[in-house]
Amino acid sequence: MAAPFVRSPRSRRLPARLGLLAATLSAGGLGACTCGRRAPVVEAVAPPPATTSAPSPARPLSMPSLSAPIGAVMLADGAVVLAGLAVKDKVLRVARVEKDERVAWITDALPSAEWVHDSDVSVHPAGAGVIVAFRGRLEGGLARQLVRLDSRGALLGQHEAGRVACSTRAGLFWLEGRTAAWADLGEGPARAALPSPLTGEPSLFCEPSRASLIVDDEGTLSRAPLGAAVGPLAPLLSERDFDDEEREHALFHGSSGPGVFRVGASGALSITRGGATQKLSARLHDDDDLLSVDADERTLYAVATQDHEGCPAGEDASALPTTRTSRFSTSVHLLRVDLASGETTREELGRATCGHQPGPFFLGSVGGRHVLAWAERAPTGARRQRAPIPALAVRGFGSSLGDVTRRREELRADAVADAGCTDAGCAAVWLERPDGKDDREPELPRVLRYAP
Repeated sequence: MAAPFVRSPRSRRLPARLGLLAATLSAGGLGACTCGRRAPVVEAVAPPPATTSAPSPARPLSMPSLSAPIGAVMLADGAVVLAGLAVKDKVLRVARVEKDERVAWITDALPSAEWVHDSDVSVHPAGAGVIVAFRGRLEGGLARQLVRLDSRGALLGQHEAGRVACSTRAGLFWLEGRTAAWADLGEGPARAALPSPLTGEPSLFCEPSRASLIVDDEGTLSRAPLGAAVGPLAPLLSERDFDDEEREHALFHGSSGPGVFRVGASGALSITRGGATQKLSARLHDDDDLLSVDADERTLYAVATQDHEGCPAGEDASALPTTRTSRFSTSVHLLRVDLASGETTREELGRATCGHQPGPFFLGSVGGRHVLAWAERAPTGARRQRAPIPALAVRGFGSSLGDVTRRREELRADAVADAGCTDAGCAAVWLERPDGKDDREPELPRVLRYAP
């Protein structure tokens, strides 16, 4: 299960941008900074082959138009449930789309739902149905609500909630100050106090079958299981075990509990799982920007980006705005770590069109292979009469260097939401904006399906 990274309180920070559960792109971007000394590259590097490019085969759905934000999730049977705001009707609308793109049902889940500047919608599996989390204006006041629907779209109830942090197969989890809260698949939500006294910054981490409280106290990490109550804190790793301060870390799903991929200020890499720490000979560049980490039984996969001054040779930059910030390109890189030997390889997965900003990134797995997808966002000056998201890049890969498939799906999107991956494949939902229109008008949703 993929997990977002966490940056040390003492290191560089970026704007929130990566929700791997149901991430939606409607604004925001990636930051970059430099820390520490430049480190050597990892042991093996593979050059990028050519990428195939084609218009998206996704068809418009037979349903009313929606406006951003949107959320989506793919269910085990391959159906996709999507949700978004119908601004004119002032309602949160939810629809189920079957594998053949037939819309099975449409439900107006929250009447009087309205957009605000930080509105958010996410969809989470709940047995054969879903739970939709909404943040926005409701009946004239700001609200956060969870709405539960069954497999036929019937409303089962709704509850007030905090900002959902993560989800498991059993429910959704969030923090309310010094209290952990969750909504399970039955009646909810339930709440339990965090351990007291508590020093450090609390956060939540979810795996498919369990949720954990993670406490970061100046680089020392502790974990407590979440169940009917918050369990006792146990150490994950200590800052004293390393030669340099932490630059950032990422949690990943391990067989014995969460694992930690740590990057030191010097770029030094280590993996902690099952109470043991493995220090790697490879290092991360100081201009690498770590995005996400995932792992299976044999291999850990880490995704990073690099920003480059200027445009690659052969790219036409004449249509770009003349500001200096638009004349850059961003490359995406994959690090593979053999968990038995520690051998690390590095591979470039692609480079965004000059001046375009990649993100958010969606990382998942299907049938033993992993898949990474990311949206490309056009420069601000190019968005006035065109959709801001012209493409979705898709990369499928295995554990071997060079084992990568590459696709580029041409879009005309105002927003893109990750629906995740199941055994049936992966999917994303996007709102299509025709040329010449702006984002003040509702748009038709489409479902894009892809596989590694």
